Amino acid sequence: MLANNEDIITAVEKIRRIEEKIREISSVLRKQKEFILNVKPFSLEKLKVIGVDGSIVSKRCYGLDLALISAMAAIFEYCSGKLVKTKFYPSPPFKKLVTYTQPILEDKLSLSLSYHRQLTELKVAYNVLKNEKPDFLILDGSLYLKENLLESFPKYSEIYNLFIKICEICKNRGIYLVGVVKDSRCAKFVQDIAKVTGEKLNIRDVSLLYNLLREGERTTTFKLNPSQNILSFYLKVSEYDKPLRVDFLAVDGDSQLACTVASVIYFLSSFNKTFGYPAVLLEADARVRLSKDDIEAVYYELLKKLGGASTLLLSLKREDKLLLC
Repeated sequence: MLANNEDIITAVEKIRRIEEKIREISSVLRKQKEFILNVKPFSLEKLKVIGVDGSIVSKRCYGLDLALISAMAAIFEYCSGKLVKTKFYPSPPFKKLVTYTQPILEDKLSLSLSYHRQLTELKVAYNVLKNEKPDFLILDGSLYLKENLLESFPKYSEIYNLFIKICEICKNRGIYLVGVVKDSRCAKFVQDIAKVTGEKLNIRDVSLLYNLLREGERTTTFKLNPSQNILSFYLKVSEYDKPLRVDFLAVDGDSQLACTVASVIYFLSSFNKTFGYPAVLLEADARVRLSKDDIEAVYYELLKKLGGASTLLLSLKREDKLLLC
């Protein structure tokens, strides 16, 4: 048996109580209609969007660790609601090999890999804007900067500074800057609801909103970080999929900004009943996605150039809390 039967029963009962509470709160909130908005139909005659995504795969060895990073921008142009042109930058996708040779704790390694991936994606986004003028620049993931890392992880300043540059370019050129989060695990919206309704529920936003929202509906906007000029809302683009969290760069004086962003993201994402995500990001993901075979190919190429053997490249036979990087 994988777990004690009494523990299983306790967990099931707990889940049922929470789900019942979610249904109750959802019913009340739908009647109030205070937090739910309908997405306006897409109405732009022409639309040019750029979606940027990246991928990373790593391999642990005895004396070092390897990480292969890839990133690309997909450029889609629409006319009268139909896709009429596609381009990709760079083509083939940008790839970078990172090697770690000094001891590092596992959480530090994870942070470093995340840093390299995000920086690579932002560099692609920054460079593609030099030659393209889209209506929307859509990044895979959150737009919120992790300001707490500026002191604890000095290299993060590269990400911070480059993102600020991208924000300035988008503001100056009238480009909507958007980040789409597939699997948001925050609870800010639930907390905001509790302040108004008095209903406290210790769950994540998506657990409530999967039941609360219908396809083509979104929440009102909110801020995850008051110090940053980023707004967010949740949007349900598919009947049987979880709502997306959509972050966007706020622009002073644009009262319809959230409505426009919601309309375009819904248009780009609502083509499948069970999975909703912007098509431009799906295409970028499909073209940059790396597999274990890719890092293995790099590994054997290194071995080949080293004459077929290297102590540093011996594969690990056990898991260590201290990784070599």
